[in-house]
Parts: sequence; C-alpha cells; structure tokens
Amino acid sequence: MSRNPMFCEACGTPLHKGDLGTTTINGGHLCQRHTPRLSEIVAEYNTAIIHQNYQVYEFPNLNAMKLALRAYVTELTTRGDSNVAVPL
Repeated sequence: MSRNPMFCEACGTPLHKGDLGTTTINGGHLCQRHTPRLSEIVAEYNTAIIHQNYQVYEFPNLNAMKLALRAYVTELTTRGDSNVAVPL
C-alpha cells in the first residue's frame, strides 16, 4: 500500500500506483471511469485555443497547444473515441 494514497477527484475511489486513470492539470487524479475521452479533450482544447487560454493547460505558447490538439485529432480519427486512461 502506498504512503500517499490517491483518490479520484470525481468519485473518491482510492487509486494505487499502476491503476488506470489520469492526472489532472492541477495534479489531482481521476479513475478510469472518470478519465476523459479523446473527443472531450479535443473539444476542450478547441475552446481553449479560441480563447487563447493555453496557459491553463501549461503549454508554453498557443502553437504548442495546437500541435497537441492536432495529435489528439489524429489519434481520434485513427483509433476512434476512447478513454485516455493510463497507468498511474
């Protein structure tokens, strides 16, 4: 058992190293069930780009965010809409 347990910000489920989930931009965690889908990330990034709000996502500049968005769009069209959970 880990010394510093993690919990899903959405539902409070305990998370352990190796569990599937994601880390949020504020350093929190989401369980696999609450991890966003590719389409949700694409929509969120599009909105942030329109409002030039890239700093919230810790991108150094707008072009860096556009490159990340392009990669997500490519992944979305290649493998379809899926959950982006990775091992924590």
